[in-house]
Amino acid sequence: MGRIVRVISKDASVVCSAIDGKDIVSRIEEIHKTSAVVTAALGRLAMGTSLMGFGLKGKDDSITVKMDGDGPTGALICVSDSMGNVKAYVQNPVVELPLNDKGKLDVRGAVGSNGTLSVVKDMGLKEPYCGQVPIVSGEIAEDITNYLAVKRLRSWRTCKSRSDSELCWWISYSAFAVCT
Repeated sequence: MGRIVRVISKDASVVCSAIDGKDIVSRIEEIHKTSAVVTAALGRLAMGTSLMGFGLKGKDDSITVKMDGDGPTGALICVSDSMGNVKAYVQNPVVELPLNDKGKLDVRGAVGSNGTLSVVKDMGLKEPYCGQVPIVSGEIAEDITNYLAVKRLRSWRTCKSRSDSELCWWISYSAFAVCT
């Protein structure tokens, strides 16, 4: 299910990952009987979580991402292992909203633009790494990008012992996009 491709530049200054998750999203819709807008929201979060999980080092590592906005979907939760295998859950699987002003599914309206994006990384250490940022848009991709930018760059700034190529990896990893 799904396919993740990772490309690294010759000097390791740029790392790019892409996912084809159409079958993952179809399976989520089938299992949870989600409406179109909830399928879009949960699919975006699942693909983002899968990409983040694929970046983990240990085979037993996992990552949990929770979007808890003020929209009618309620909480959206995804868990991925280090191979990018992802599970997804949504509190309210059926939400019907009119299209947004651009004529597209209103993911922001379904998720909400106030709330938190929480990430828990379990890397087999004493305690899992926990991070949380406010939702900036409710469109999922922008919120994950914000998390990566805030948390990764904060880590980058405090990690003085990394080589230049590793520093570039931390910075370049802070970009995320979902094409729908």
